[in-house]
Amino acid sequence: MMFPTASLFANTGGIRQKTFAGTDKKLPVIGMGTWRTFHVGNDPELLDARTEVVQAFFEHGGGLINSSLMYGSAPPTTAKPNDGH
Repeated sequence: MMFPTASLFANTGGIRQKTFAGTDKKLPVIGMGTWRTFHVGNDPELLDARTEVVQAFFEHGGGLINSSLMYGSAPPTTAKPNDGH
């Protein structure tokens, strides 16, 4: 799996973040979309692979995931790694 390097991390001490409008909360400037990658239905092998993607995303500083009910099975697939946590 490849993760962004260079300018995304350069001179920041980590992933670039911006303050969320009207709050003091910060979010990474780049997030992860779910439409094609996470729309995998109920295939156990594909679900397990997507669990690894979500875990790696958070382990490497990710903090913003974009999804929609229009993305089929993507929202519950994305949420699966966090069930019970």
